[in-house]
Amino acid sequence: MYLLSFQVCRLFRHAAAILLVMSLTNAHASETVSGRFELTNHHNATVTEASYNGKYRLVFFGFTRCPVVCPTTMIEVTRVMNELGERAKRVQPIFITIDPENDTVDALASYVRHFHPSVVGLTGDNQQIADAAKSFNVTFGGTDGSGDDSSEIYHSSYLYLMNEDGSFLDVFGYGAKAETIIETLDNYLSAPESQVRIIEPWASTPAGDNADVIAGFMCIENDGTLPVRIVGASSELVKRVAIHEITHENGIVRMKHVDGLDLPPNGTVCLEPEKLHFMMIGIDESIRAGAEVPLQITVASGEKVHTVLPQRALKTHD
Repeated sequence: MYLLSFQVCRLFRHAAAILLVMSLTNAHASETVSGRFELTNHHNATVTEASYNGKYRLVFFGFTRCPVVCPTTMIEVTRVMNELGERAKRVQPIFITIDPENDTVDALASYVRHFHPSVVGLTGDNQQIADAAKSFNVTFGGTDGSGDDSSEIYHSSYLYLMNEDGSFLDVFGYGAKAETIIETLDNYLSAPESQVRIIEPWASTPAGDNADVIAGFMCIENDGTLPVRIVGASSELVKRVAIHEITHENGIVRMKHVDGLDLPPNGTVCLEPEKLHFMMIGIDESIRAGAEVPLQITVASGEKVHTVLPQRALKTHD
């Protein structure tokens, strides 16, 4: 009788914790969600939110020992991917564990095999998971890694829809059916797929503690059959972004402003050190601390192409 009473009390305590999480997150789920993370996927590779740029994401936080909420949610995600057909290639489902002590790379690899082949499982250390959860306003607890009993674990049960650049679009409560999710996705997937691709973006590290300028480099590819013109760029961490070109004439180095970049059909323009680059002036302190640089590139048509630039030191001449 005592054991039964203990189990019932624990069940009620667990249910109360879940209700508390739901009451807290219902009010805040749609507040500012940065969606930032640096984690390890189930293939044991380090990834960030930028690794999935160019795809819409369905992001869910859970754990592999979860008996009901996690598998039922992932089953609905699998239904979504199956019913999207060819359009599924534009959507990336992501399962992020909140129990990294138990959900190793191998455990996640085994778990995601039960769902759609495109599902990616992500794990990390305790701090990385906490940071990722915070960036999605996810609440969780009871994951101290002690024992095999998962009944004390609780977590937010939302499924997040993120844009192709990783920004927040929408959120689905627990129990949302595939049809509801697809209806929302249709609003975004019906838009024509961007013909502009960003390849290997990176930014130079600041030249010193007081440096106020960095440069951005990448290749910009036009996959379409019509010409494209890049007319500018901006960043939330930089006061001003301009397109510059460095030229060498008679031993003199000059830097000049460029009004735009023209990409021919199926053509590519590369921004490289000592040539074309995005000059970023008035950098935020977080960049000096090594933060990745979000960049929004503007096309003459009005389209905005988003990318993220990790920092890298410029190579010096011998």
